Formats: sequence, structure tokens, C-alpha cells
Amino acid sequence: MLTEEELQVGGSSYRLEVARLLRELREKKGISQDQLAKRIGRNRQVVAQLEQGIVKNINLRRLDELIAACGEGLIVTTTEKARIFPLDTHQEDQVLVAFAKGQIGKAERLLADLRRWQYPATQVMACCKRNMAVTMSYYFKGRSDLSHAEMNKIVMGLGLIGFAKEAYELKELYEYVLDQAEGIDKGGETT
Repeated sequence: MLTEEELQVGGSSYRLEVARLLRELREKKGISQDQLAKRIGRNRQVVAQLEQGIVKNINLRRLDELIAACGEGLIVTTTEKARIFPLDTHQEDQVLVAFAKGQIGKAERLLADLRRWQYPATQVMACCKRNMAVTMSYYFKGRSDLSHAEMNKIVMGLGLIGFAKEAYELKELYEYVLDQAEGIDKGGETT
């Protein structure tokens, strides 16, 4: 468990980045500073100070609370190029709504915009590895057919969104794990 000190978002450049992202998210969602303040149980002046980067003691818990109050989730990466950013599916939701309303032309235009955006490889691979872990669970529960089918979906999906190299690596990892597991029976005991 991280301490409060370890959860601090430090440095003025980080505070300014957080401030900018928070303001952009709030405005994109059409939420006023007053509305956001009410949602987090503070006054508007606190929100204004956060958005100006004045507040020095913001931690990840508080940041997560602020982003959640705007209706989004928070992802924090720990890579060298680490950046805190909200997980936003607003555009994807707009595409689905347009399709549901029969506005095919609008949906296709929105979808074309989305196709130009690249998801961070680390985010995509983390999601795929979580799904691969689920496929492994199927395998060890005696459902190797379902495990292989689900893994094929993951690999094909990665290839379709432009991650062919990563798809190959994930497939290799899956096969490696299965090869290593040959000495393990389906109950999880080494034979």
C-alpha cells in the first residue's frame, strides 16, 4: 500500500499538467466549476485553484476523485514517459449513439476520426494480457477449446488495430505458457 507521500503528484510541471487536464476534462463534459465543487464537497475557489495549478498538495486519490466527479476514470502509467491522463470513451460513445439512432453518415465520420487516434501500446498490451490471463484460466479449468478461441480473438484484434508485432509476441507468450504448463494437471498440481 502506498503512503500519502508516495501518492503526491509532485513538481510544478506535474501540477500544471494536472491542472490543464482537469480543466479540459471539466469543460469537455460541460461541467461548471461550481458543479464540480459540489460533486466533491468543496467550494468553487478550490476547483479554480486546482485548475490554475496553485494547489500544491494534490495526491492521486484526490485526482481520481476529481476525475470521477467528471464521469471518467484515471490511468497512471509508470513508464519513463509516464503521464497521468483520464480514460475517456466519450467519442466512442458518440459513435455508438449515432449508429443506434440510424445516423450512419455521422457515425462513419466520427469513426474515421477515431481510427486516426493511436492507443498507447502499453495500455493496449496491459488489457490484452489481462484477457490472456482469463484465457489461461479457461485452459486450466479444462476448457482448452475456449481458451484457444479467446486467445485467437485477442491476437486477431491486436492485428486489426495495427499491433501485428505485439500480436505475434502475445501469441508466442501464450504458447510458451502452455508449453511450460504441460507438467501441470488441470487441478493445478505439478505432475
